[in-house]
Amino acid sequence: MAAPAQTGIECADCDPAAVPGAASSPAADTTSAPTPSSGTTTVDAQPPTFDDGPRIVIEYCDRCRWQHRATWTQTELLSTFSSSSTTGTLAAVTIIPRSASDTAGRWRVWLYTQNGQREEDVKLVWDRKTEGGFGEMKELKQRVRDLIAPGKSLGHSDKPAKSS
Repeated sequence: MAAPAQTGIECADCDPAAVPGAASSPAADTTSAPTPSSGTTTVDAQPPTFDDGPRIVIEYCDRCRWQHRATWTQTELLSTFSSSSTTGTLAAVTIIPRSASDTAGRWRVWLYTQNGQREEDVKLVWDRKTEGGFGEMKELKQRVRDLIAPGKSLGHSDKPAKSS
């Protein structure tokens, strides 16, 4: 696997040289990592907020064993719409397993955004039962892009966003 591209974003938490006592080798000993009570690590006691961008929620049928597909989709969406991009970023992608009889075969992808009055708008991006399958990742990414950043290029597998 290739090393991730440099984004120009500095992060002391990700830089081994900035962490006191951290070894420079990839096989650093993690058994003596500082704990929040030791005073060497700052713990943010506030839960995260999602005012910084739209969120995706993926519902899937756990009984159908679609967890792997859900996590793969989550990874693909986070990679494509990451915070290193200047436009069209996602604040979070959450996966929710469903195992009730009324959710059998469920595979839905939802987009949550905030409107100007701080109320949430919810859009169904993909529903396996009405769409007739899972579809290609390319199409899912294009649908998300068309909703959160219509001008964003998705690279070599992209087609232009539909005009409204």
